[in-house]
Amino acid sequence: MIKGALSKFLIPKNWSIFLGVCLFALIYVNIPYESIRGDVSFVDLGNYERNFSEKSYALVKAGGSIKGYISNEVLWDVTVRWLMRILDMDPRGVLKITSFISIFFMASYVRRGAGWWWLLFLFNPLLIDFVMSQCRLSFAMGLFFASLLTKRKLAVLLISCVSLYIHTAMLVFVGLYWLAWLAFRYPQYCRKHVWVGIFILSTTAIFIAALMGPLNSLAAGFYGEDRRIGRYIQTGSSLTYASFWILLIPIFSFIRPKLCRIPNVGYALSILVLFSATVVFDVYGSRFVAAALPCIICSVFRLDGNLKTGVVSLFAIFTMAQLHYWL
Repeated sequence: MIKGALSKFLIPKNWSIFLGVCLFALIYVNIPYESIRGDVSFVDLGNYERNFSEKSYALVKAGGSIKGYISNEVLWDVTVRWLMRILDMDPRGVLKITSFISIFFMASYVRRGAGWWWLLFLFNPLLIDFVMSQCRLSFAMGLFFASLLTKRKLAVLLISCVSLYIHTAMLVFVGLYWLAWLAFRYPQYCRKHVWVGIFILSTTAIFIAALMGPLNSLAAGFYGEDRRIGRYIQTGSSLTYASFWILLIPIFSFIRPKLCRIPNVGYALSILVLFSATVVFDVYGSRFVAAALPCIICSVFRLDGNLKTGVVSLFAIFTMAQLHYWL
């Protein structure tokens, strides 16, 4: 089954689509964003470059345990250093390759779920920084979107497990995805009464945000003295900046609730609720929107009539305003 899913994606029937997405991804990662912004560097990218220029201790820190391999994100370290060795490239060159892989699969997902024109919404500052700077998480999400493209649950499950060894935050992303899938697939009550499923997704998302904020001591207890716990407290987005994403919640929940029966729409809703809760708890959460942006775009595409026209118009204006502010 997995072999068939991989061949289905890696050997595309329509080469024009494959090459078109490749071209889009090449353009995306080769735009000189740092120069355009007046030589403002991507902070996380610089940190990765310095890290991979030094000797690796990830495997030693892991201590041979599964928890150690996950918390130290060993697969990311091993993969990048392996590519550096076999391709004889410096860290920045390899990181650009991981960025290409990420945006390629995200763009493929949006093209299939919405269409070519909707790729323009991927030129969002949140996603640009996510793909070009937060390479580790974006690479993991890229692989996750690749698994969704196969439409095989076994492939998605496999990548869900593998991605945990690339970035620990994938536990949140894959967990919410599978919860969205389960909420409307098996419990017949949730399928008939969509509000039950929406309630389950929303309360889970709010609880996760609380673990990042006021309840972060509980998460710290699981990770021990992990460096990531508590780092993003008091770095939340402003209400004005988050307004559009918050606006999408009542649209999906109250105006078009039945759309949430589609797992990817339910997933987009849960991420939006999670992000909104991080705003309330004053915790950094914009990367959640960035990581799930392809799902959000495809969910907006599924709206209809005047509602879709209005939301798309606001989306375009909001994205341009973000670009103007970012540049």
